[in-house]
Amino acid sequence: MITRGVNMKINSMKYYNSFWYRFTRPIKRVWFMFLLSKDKLIKVDDRHRGIGKTYMMIGRSIKKDIPIIVGNNRIAEHIKRNGNPVDIIVLSNGENAYDLIGKRFPNGIMIDESLDPKMISVIASRGVKIRGGFIYNRTDEKW
Repeated sequence: MITRGVNMKINSMKYYNSFWYRFTRPIKRVWFMFLLSKDKLIKVDDRHRGIGKTYMMIGRSIKKDIPIIVGNNRIAEHIKRNGNPVDIIVLSNGENAYDLIGKRFPNGIMIDESLDPKMISVIASRGVKIRGGFIYNRTDEKW
């Protein structure tokens, strides 16, 4: 059973070192920047690793003064790591959904892929405008 996990990890590393991944990465980056500028929620999966999604959101968040909602503290620390002046709100499994009550977001919010997709309806029901972000598409749950 351990060898299967190792083989899967090696196969996934072959993809990230392939010509096709390195060729399409700049194209995906430009496409995602375009979609973020149009306030779209973008579905991503493991094929979209390492193209700079979080840094795209950080740049837009700083420029437009939009807070980012993340799903756990580890991602929040990752975003704040380089001293980025970004407002971060951590919502983990609805525990802190009440943090949105009474807060005003005049520029809306952005969604990080670490947030549970079920929380998006909770955020929208609070009357908060979603200004784009990423949703992790969990179609390949085999475990």
